[in-house]
Amino acid sequence: YGIHVFANGDRYIGFWEKSTMHGMGIYVFKTIEDFNRVAYLGEFYNGKFHGIGKLVRMQNDVNG
Repeated sequence: YGIHVFANGDRYIGFWEKSTMHGMGIYVFKTIEDFNRVAYLGEFYNGKFHGIGKLVRMQNDVNG
């Protein structure tokens, strides 16, 4: 289990096998703004989205 920040700003938080995303995890895509981030929560297999998962949009409250 661990966290990795990719060169393009994307992040992965989850399980690994042989230095590859594998098992349950969360992949957060880098966006230009800090709000309206998109993330995939679900299964990975050999570094790819796989199985059951959900694509979600996380929106920060800009009004505080």
